[in-house]
Amino acid sequence: MSAGWAEVAMEALAESTWISSRQAADILGVHESSVKRWCNASRLNVSRTSGGHRRIQFSDLMNFVRSEGLECALSDFAPDEFSVWQAGELAQHGDLSAMADLFFQALFDGDVDRQERLLAYAATQGSTVVDILQYIFAPALRRIGSSWAASTLDTGDEHRMSGHILDCIAWLRRTFGREDEESRRAIVGCPTGETHTIGAEMVRALLESRGWRVVFLGADTPAEDLVHQREKFDASLMCLSVVPPRDVATASRVLESINRLDPDKQYDIVLGGGLRPKDMTLLNERAGQVVEWFDSLPAFDRWLAVAE
Repeated sequence: MSAGWAEVAMEALAESTWISSRQAADILGVHESSVKRWCNASRLNVSRTSGGHRRIQFSDLMNFVRSEGLECALSDFAPDEFSVWQAGELAQHGDLSAMADLFFQALFDGDVDRQERLLAYAATQGSTVVDILQYIFAPALRRIGSSWAASTLDTGDEHRMSGHILDCIAWLRRTFGREDEESRRAIVGCPTGETHTIGAEMVRALLESRGWRVVFLGADTPAEDLVHQREKFDASLMCLSVVPPRDVATASRVLESINRLDPDKQYDIVLGGGLRPKDMTLLNERAGQVVEWFDSLPAFDRWLAVAE
């Protein structure tokens, strides 16, 4: 979806808190005929357009939910139900920027329950695990980093908020992870010298959502142990996360070591992080085989769909 459409859609949503009977039905998870019946019985306040179409104030709908004791996912977000609903409407069209803003605020506030509720609501609006990882978590991580660099977040905030994201990744794994009977195995970790694990954790969550069994090795793993664990669990895929400034040099060293330790390897190696396409020719030569590289999780997800 284009940025222009998103801006127009958000402006249109912000201009009015009136919603249609169909939108009200979607919010409540009921048939539209139920909403029309409540309106006709004067239980739910309603107005009419010049063309005779029903329009309901969003606040009136939320008051109706509370007075009738109805279940509604948006009730958990009071008093911000409308903002969350707006974000959900945009998410249905593939734009998660508003949801990402709400999530970042929940991170900043340290509201763990709200973080998980926002992710669960995004999922009900059609967002996949890869969508959440790429368009909610990744922007939050960039924003945390840039805010810390600009001194608008202190080190404690940076550590705390990053920790919240790790907790949310774990929530994604618990909620959407699955194992198939014939699950393939993957090694996921960071090579020697790489201490940042969030990227690897995101890859882990994506793989598990697709039914893979992941052997997670975490940070700073020597090449010898990467190869040994790959052999021990007969993994068909090795995913390594390398972020700046430890990118080309680190990747070169680990690939050279893997090639030396396991010259007859019959499995795929995938790199993710701060590498650039122009670096890959050299890295592939040193690896002794084609090494896949992805700069986004959706690209990796598409490759997995073919590779599986």
